Formats: sequence, structure tokens, C-alpha cells
Amino acid sequence: MRHYLIPNEGKFFKVNLHVHTNISDGSLSPERVKEIYKANGYSAVAFTDHQIMLPHPELNDEDFIAITSVEYAKNKGSYMLLPSTHFNVYAKDQAAEVFPFFHPEGFWGAIKHAMDYRTEKMINFEPRTFGYGPEELNKVIKECNEAGFLVCFNHPKGSLQNYRDYGGLKGLWGMECYNTGAAHEGYEDDMDPIDDLLTEGERKVFPIAADDAHGEGDCCGGWVMVKAERLEYSLLMDALEKGDFYASTGIEIYDLYIENNVLHIECSEVDEITLHTPIRFRKSIKSKDGEKLTSWDIDISPLIDTCRENYDSLTKDTYFRLDLRTDDGKRAHTRGFFVDEIKD
Repeated sequence: MRHYLIPNEGKFFKVNLHVHTNISDGSLSPERVKEIYKANGYSAVAFTDHQIMLPHPELNDEDFIAITSVEYAKNKGSYMLLPSTHFNVYAKDQAAEVFPFFHPEGFWGAIKHAMDYRTEKMINFEPRTFGYGPEELNKVIKECNEAGFLVCFNHPKGSLQNYRDYGGLKGLWGMECYNTGAAHEGYEDDMDPIDDLLTEGERKVFPIAADDAHGEGDCCGGWVMVKAERLEYSLLMDALEKGDFYASTGIEIYDLYIENNVLHIECSEVDEITLHTPIRFRKSIKSKDGEKLTSWDIDISPLIDTCRENYDSLTKDTYFRLDLRTDDGKRAHTRGFFVDEIKD
């Protein structure tokens, strides 16, 4: 029986999940953001202006969706010296206008559009604040989830984060494994924090490659490829919530499934594919003699048998995922797939 890890049906849509406009501290108008991304093959962009959730229905058309979202931040102290936590919060309801912990004094930017939004939309809304640390941050995640939002932990390296900052967080939907803006500043994220949380049993910490664009120079460096039936807001958000996507900075994954305990992947040309697990079962294949890789079949029976026969407590908590790389620096990452998701 063939079990698809990325849905067989539907179409891939290229999506950027982190961009700022001149409504907060970006230099581009929302209209210009749409123009740039649409010209580069994107079907959707999340407008994550700092501290303000502003829907952009005027940008939607049959080939483009503006995802209603916001970036929310909390500093531990001095921004230059100490860690900070940034969450992107994505609304499953496109018309959402209020998110938990909104505080009007926190706007990053004061152009007229944001000021009008403060006075017109938030006049009867009680401001909320929160503190720094796992206990306080878990309150934010929990309330956002209950209110109908997906929560992504942004640029761990660029925020000077380590396990002491993100360990113990519950209910995250995603974490950035690549952030174009942070990479341009010398802070290139990776999959390690995601693996840390997956091994804690946080299953829905999906890898997100995004731009954090504040100007044209940060656009179109990282994205997610989302598999959905068609380009509609609810279907796109449902696919994101389920993890029907992969993260990429230039590599395409065409097919991913398991059949008779053999993991099969088809992709664009790459130089290396690696299967990661949290136990001592790791496999890797590299291109030889200049011949690029475009597919790989991996027998994962040893992983499945080890979990089922020897580590009952790990059966539901042991996962595998794939990293793909090219010698010129492109990469792609699948989410973690857990052993008990595999259908015999």
C-alpha cells in the first residue's frame, strides 16, 4: 500500500510567510510586495507587519492570496545584547482583525494607515501584554491557537536564541529553518531547533523557509511549497495546518511516499539527500561523477522495526525527515513524519 507523505492530489503553490511593508518598518507598499512576489511565481504572501494585523483583501485575485498575519515580538532586555522572541501569527480566518495580546502602543511604524487602524478597529479592544520566558510565551501560543491562529517561531539564530529560550514551548505550528533577512546579516538558521522540539514530542513544529523581507533585496530567498486542491484561502490554510508542504531555497520535491516500508522521493537535481531520525538510524546519498540525484529509495524497515519491537514508548514519538542540498547552497527540508503515521 502506498502512503503519500505529501498529498498526491492537488497542486503546489509557492508561498512566502514573512514580509514587512511600509505599514511597519518595511520600505515596500503592500501593492509593490504583491507585484514582486507574483512576478517570481508566488501564489500567496503573508503580510506580517510588526504588531498590527491588517487584512489585505484588496490584493486578492484568482492567482494571488494575501494571508492575514502579524509578527509579534518580546525582548528579554536590550535588543542588541539579549535574546528576543518573535512569533508570526497566521489567521485561519482571512477576515480576522484582532489577535490575542494586541497592544496599540507596540506598533513598529506610525504611518497614517496604521494610525487609522488603531483608532477605527481597536477603539474597544483591551490592550494586552506578556513577559519573557517559556511560561509567558506558552500563554501567547495557547491563546493564539484557541483564537484560530497558527504560530511560527521566527529566526532563532537572528534572535540570539538557544534551547534555553525555546525548549519547553508547547503548541507551535512552525519554526523558521531559513530566514533570508537574517541570513543576509550573517545569522543562518538550520533544522537543529526543530529537531530539539520534535524530540520533545511537539509534532507540529514544521520547517519554514521565509524572507522576513523589509525591502526588495530580501525578497524571494526562501519559501514553502504548499500542496492544496486549489488556490483558496481556507484550503491553503488547511494544507499549511496539516503540514502538506516543504521548505525550500531553490530545490523542488515532486513526490514523497512510502510503499512496503520503502521511502521514495523524487526531486529536482541535488547533490545530497539525507534521512534524519532522532535515533541511530541515519542514511545519506551523494551525487557521484557529476551525475546529480533526482530520486532515492530508502528502506526504513530497520527504523520501523526498532521502534515497534524495542521502544514501545518511542513508536509514536520517533520521526524521520529529509534534507536535500546542492553544492551551490540550495536546500529543502521536509517536515518530521512520525512512525505511527505510516499506514501498513
